[in-house]
Amino acid sequence: MERATLQYVRRQWTWFAREPDVRWIDAGAGTPERVAGMIEAMAKEEGMVA
Repeated sequence: MERATLQYVRRQWTWFAREPDVRWIDAGAGTPERVAGMIEAMAKEEGMVA
């Protein structure tokens, strides 16, 4: 099970590495509220929310 999980993670990293529009967020950058604020700010920058 551990090996299968590691293989799955590697496949995900490979897939995401090829996606040019993926923007990573450091979820350990603070409280959940702060991380949510970061996501909201990014969405506003991209024009996804008003």
